Amino acid sequence: MEMSHLSYAAPLLSLALLWTVAVVTPGPNFFNIAQLAASQSKRHGVVAALGVATGTVLWGLAGGLGIKSLFSAAPTLYLGFKIAGGCYLIYLD
Repeated sequence: MEMSHLSYAAPLLSLALLWTVAVVTPGPNFFNIAQLAASQSKRHGVVAALGVATGTVLWGLAGGLGIKSLFSAAPTLYLGFKIAGGCYLIYLD
């Protein structure tokens, strides 16, 4: 049973449309950066934007390099990251 290439077009087109909407829709990072830039200074906004960009790149690299495999191989490391993340969230509060 041979599937035509057109049978893939509709799901891919709908996925592309969904991603396009997601990319152009401002999210919480945008509003945080805009609020900092408006209430503090342009420098604060730029530093926040660089922080968001750095975090995004690090998460992308971690996913791309297989952090799940690393945490599966070293469960104590995963537990350490969870505890450190929880402590950081408590610190932020």
